Amino acid sequence: LQSLIDATLARSKALGAVRLLSDAARSDLEETRAMSLPTATLSINATGVHQTVGSTTVGRGGQLGATLSAGMPVWDFGHIAKLTEWRKELAEVAAQGQRSAEEQLSLNVVALALDRSRYVLQGQVYTQYVRKMACLVDALEIITKADRGRASELVQAQKSLQQADLSLEQTMSALRQTEVRMRRLVGDQLPPSIGMTAQLSVMPDLEQMQSDILLGADVAQAEAQARSQRSFAESVIAGQKPTVNLTGSASGLLRGGPGESRQSDIGAGVSITIPILQ
Repeated sequence: LQSLIDATLARSKALGAVRLLSDAARSDLEETRAMSLPTATLSINATGVHQTVGSTTVGRGGQLGATLSAGMPVWDFGHIAKLTEWRKELAEVAAQGQRSAEEQLSLNVVALALDRSRYVLQGQVYTQYVRKMACLVDALEIITKADRGRASELVQAQKSLQQADLSLEQTMSALRQTEVRMRRLVGDQLPPSIGMTAQLSVMPDLEQMQSDILLGADVAQAEAQARSQRSFAESVIAGQKPTVNLTGSASGLLRGGPGESRQSDIGAGVSITIPILQ
């Protein structure tokens, strides 16, 4: 069973898509965490200038400028922190979704393996029953030749043999269908079917099963979803409050041509943004 489960989890494309969604959720979390870190941008521009008044050229040349700006949030009433909690819970939702998908795939392949084992045993029973009925029919044919009064027994035995053949064929058909579904999950190479009577003869404790249900992936996913929505609501509330940021910039401008000049500006300070109406 464990080898079947491992092969199914490794082969499933649907589970691969869920894993990618989980990776994307973790990347979103890292991006949100980075919102509290300093940012810096550099802008460079080059411009050619040709100025005329009427038909007279009064200026010609070019200018080269560069601006470096930086900023960092200082206080935002927990807006970024709540967004980070929201993304963290969404990442947990994705992780629990992956766990739930793994459990569902495992359940499917285990159920198919149990069905396959049952059909194999059932096929063996029907095969033996068909052999016994065939022997009985042969014996009754010999007896009927000597005693015609036993013909009804022969007809009944032949009918039972046909029913056994039909049951065997139905069982083998169900076995083939089960193996086809298993191959879709684990691939073309199926391990030999084994008996599972001993494993299924021991039932787990009811109280333990009930406590395990509360620890299931679906419950954990729902709880994480609820926490994520709560954090998102708190981040929206915090986003309606003032924010404080540190800012800084440095720029330089070089003008070429006649009357070449240079200009530079450096500034730093604190900016406060207060939402009034939105």
